[in-house]
Formats: sequence, structure tokens, C-alpha cells
Amino acid sequence: MVTPASTRDSLPAAPAGYGSGYLVYHPGAVLNVVAAVVFVIMLPLLSVMTLGLHGGLSLPIEVPLDIVAIAAMLAASVATLFFHELIHGLVLRHYKHRVSYGMDMGRLLAYAAAFGQFQARDHALTVALAPLVLITLTMLPLLAVPNHYVASVAFSVLLTNTPGAVGDLHLAWQLLRLPRQTLLYDIDPTRMLVFLPARW
Repeated sequence: MVTPASTRDSLPAAPAGYGSGYLVYHPGAVLNVVAAVVFVIMLPLLSVMTLGLHGGLSLPIEVPLDIVAIAAMLAASVATLFFHELIHGLVLRHYKHRVSYGMDMGRLLAYAAAFGQFQARDHALTVALAPLVLITLTMLPLLAVPNHYVASVAFSVLLTNTPGAVGDLHLAWQLLRLPRQTLLYDIDPTRMLVFLPARW
């Protein structure tokens, strides 16, 4: 959903060389449904992948899980949420932004954002994709480790992080449709102001 920025008194003026901005709303409810679907798909997919990495003979994750494995997987899931947002924040800080962290319980939305600051499109794209890329590249090889607990933790992290990146992928898809000179301005966890170059 897009609303002209001119309808909001609190929004900043367009930077020099840019047209009037417009508001883009984060479709939280829809993305939560999509994330649930991705979770359901990822569960058997990761199981088959893990089985393939171990020669197709047996899973390194013992079923039923023992109490230590269950605790490790739950802790890994919670830690994944933390590190996912931390990676967002570290990349934002790399681009010299002030970072705010938080959780919107009503929308089941955790965030790391640079509120009230202009961001370059390509920077925002890197921020959006960094947790999915870095965590996936780190955890996928660990699925092949012939250790019950290591494989269980890697499995849990991937099962948590991939659905959790649905919002990031949606944002990346939106950004890739915009010109590279576009500037972004986060207002709050659900609203982003987009400024297109005047001569685009």
C-alpha cells in the first residue's frame, strides 16, 4: 500500500534533486502468513537436504530428540532472532547510521532500523539481505557435520532464519525495482518513505 507523502505533516522535505516522496507500508500480516508457509516448506526440505549430506542413510539428528538437543535447538532459535537483527544493525553502522533495535509484539516484528535518516538504495539492499546470506552460508556446512548436536543446532537456525527473512526478501524485491539513486527514510517499523530522483 502506497500513500503520497504530502498527506503527512511530519515527513521530511525531499532532498535536492529528488521528487516528492511516498510512503510504503510494511504488509506485516501478509508476510507473517508467507513466513509460516515457508516454515512448512523448509521443514521437509531441510530434512531431505540433511539426509543427502549424510549419504542418504540416516539423519544425524536423533529422533526422538533428547532434552539437551531440544534445549539447544530452542536456544539456537532464540539466538537466531537476536543475531539476525544484530547483523542488520552492524551493516547499518558500517554505513554510518544510528541504529535502533526493538520488537513490535503486536505485529510479531523484530527490527533494527535507522529511523529518521536517509539511506541509499544499494545500502538498504545490503542491509536487508545480509542476515539471510551470512547465516545461511555459515549454517549450511554445519548440517554435514556428523555430530547430533551440531547438526540439530544448524537445522534449527536455518529453520528459524529463512522464514524470518521473508520481510527482508520482500523489501529487497521492492528495492530492486527502484533506480539505484533512490533514497529511503525509515519512519517507524512499518513505514518507509521513498524518494525517487527527479530525472528518473
